[in-house]
Amino acid sequence: MKMKDNWTFQLKKGSFELAILFLLHSEPMYGYEITKRLKETEELSISGGAIYPILNRMYKKGFINFYWGESDKGPPKKYYYINELGLKTLRSRMDTYQKVYKALSSLGGDKIDS
Repeated sequence: MKMKDNWTFQLKKGSFELAILFLLHSEPMYGYEITKRLKETEELSISGGAIYPILNRMYKKGFINFYWGESDKGPPKKYYYINELGLKTLRSRMDTYQKVYKALSSLGGDKIDS
């Protein structure tokens, strides 16, 4: 049985920006496309409506930019892409993540039975 608690929720919530920066590091994407890619991983699954406040916050922080691109059907789509500050943030946060993971592993975290 999986336990869901506030800590798990906060961990996932804090991971969305990092995951989005990873995705946008590969290529520009529009909101629905980002949501679809995140849903490929259960731990990062997010509802379509929840992605836009995160993208807006990341834009306001200066991590990402956007442009309007043509669409095969319907109106133009807003494509998001990582900028220089976003790339620096991605590198910094990954460095911190790896240090925390290494510190936890050194405490015996790699020996936990499933």
